[in-house]
Amino acid sequence: TLCFLLAYLYHSYGGFLGALITTIRFGSDSPAQREADWALQRWWGQGLFRALCRLYGISVTVDGLESVPTGPLLIFARHTSTAD
Repeated sequence: TLCFLLAYLYHSYGGFLGALITTIRFGSDSPAQREADWALQRWWGQGLFRALCRLYGISVTVDGLESVPTGPLLIFARHTSTAD
């Protein structure tokens, strides 16, 4: 829908502008730039997820958390995007 398109464009352009600003401010390969990049990815993914939930009435529940072991855990995912 148009509302989600607007939310997507807002977050995409905001993420692009934020990435440009943090790269100029911190350089292209510094710990501060990587932290800022990770924060932008979280902002982008969470913002789009919240928009989807609000616009389309999506709710997420997680079952079976008691089966997940405590401590270090390796997760092998097929995709590497923060949105996956």
